[in-house]
Amino acid sequence: MRPEERDNLYPHAILMNCGLPRNGLHPVRMLRDYLVQPDPDNPDLYLGKSYFAVGPLRLAPTFFLLERYKRIEGEVGFQLD
Repeated sequence: MRPEERDNLYPHAILMNCGLPRNGLHPVRMLRDYLVQPDPDNPDLYLGKSYFAVGPLRLAPTFFLLERYKRIEGEVGFQLD
């Protein structure tokens, strides 16, 4: 994200921008979620802050936690042949 962009509220956070054209007219398109890892020793826990994007405004911030239920053992992902 570039410093001059509207959604650059937290430059050290990961932005999950749901306002992509492929989301069509679905209400999720209004969400902007910022994620940070509050504990550097716990890679399974993230703190999120979610905003509704209404034009140039960012409204009704709410907080949420994401935590991995169980660590995945072995190789994660796949390769296309």
